[in-house]
Amino acid sequence: PLLDEEASIAQADTMKEECDKGWFEDFDESAIISIIGGNSQASNEALAKQYEKKYGESLKGALKGKCGDRLYDALSALIIPKAEFIAFRLHTAMEGWGADGMILTRLLGGLDGKAMLGVTAAYEDKYSRPLWSKLKEEISGDFHTAAQAWLRGPGAVNSPSNPWFQPPNPGGGNPPFHNAWRVNGDRVPVSPLFPMGYGLSYTTF
Repeated sequence: PLLDEEASIAQADTMKEECDKGWFEDFDESAIISIIGGNSQASNEALAKQYEKKYGESLKGALKGKCGDRLYDALSALIIPKAEFIAFRLHTAMEGWGADGMILTRLLGGLDGKAMLGVTAAYEDKYSRPLWSKLKEEISGDFHTAAQAWLRGPGAVNSPSNPWFQPPNPGGGNPPFHNAWRVNGDRVPVSPLFPMGYGLSYTTF
């Protein structure tokens, strides 16, 4: 059930009290987990909106640095829409020196066409650039080719204006797809999300 506004405000106040604690005060992780873990996804999203409206900062940002990385990621996944969270994880996987191919593989390989469109839209809205553009900058080789195929689902960035665009394979047919990406030399099994032929020549595999 969705929390009413009064309950969301009360939870936001509790979250603020915990997030404002300094170095020498105990941040009560159990209280935060109890609130966020006990809410529905919709209630958590309402809580996050209420927190930002009342305190002028995002709840996700307020929690940053207050708990361990894994707990932070878990809490973030529960307080923002799924597409936004995946866009955030994709972005962090491409920060610093070299992209984290394993994380990118798992995130992209778990999206179907509709979900992919939501993630690409969320990524561009948050980071002011297309996801395919960032991936093209960070990855190369077979991994680049496979990521390109994943992004080229129905309605995705499949147009001649896209620098990754290639016309449909003139040879036709539908040869078997090797269900693996190579990450640091290792084959990582994934399931294909779209049939072959969405603008990608089979000769590139």
